[in-house]
Amino acid sequence: MRLTRYFFSLALLLTFAVATQAQSAKELITRKWQFDVDEVIKLMPKAQQEEMKNAPPEQVAMFKQVIAQSYFHFKSDGTIEAKIPGGGPNPDEMNWKLTNGGKTLVTTEKNGKVNKASIVELTNKKLIIEAEIENEGTQRMVFVPFKD
Repeated sequence: MRLTRYFFSLALLLTFAVATQAQSAKELITRKWQFDVDEVIKLMPKAQQEEMKNAPPEQVAMFKQVIAQSYFHFKSDGTIEAKIPGGGPNPDEMNWKLTNGGKTLVTTEKNGKVNKASIVELTNKKLIIEAEIENEGTQRMVFVPFKD
């Protein structure tokens, strides 16, 4: 009988811990994020990194500016506003949710396409996700809070 109560209490505690972790993840992710420009460059394929090294400084600066202006705004109502310069005048919109105890980010585009990404790290200062991109393999993306 004592063992049953112990396991019940442990199960209840673990359920509460997972729910708290998921809630914390939702609170942490709910903000506007931009790509970490330096990390984007580090994560590029070697050939593209070489191109960046050999490119004129103005071209590199323009690339960095475009990346820095891109953002993903995760809103508390479960929607995302995503803006990538050159992607059109209006930000893209989609829905988002966290699953797997706050470890998986699931987005649904307006056309119904569902995307899943693993959350590698989520803090007040950094969001790192990994996703399987069709025809490209696993891709890691590093974000920092958006700075106006």
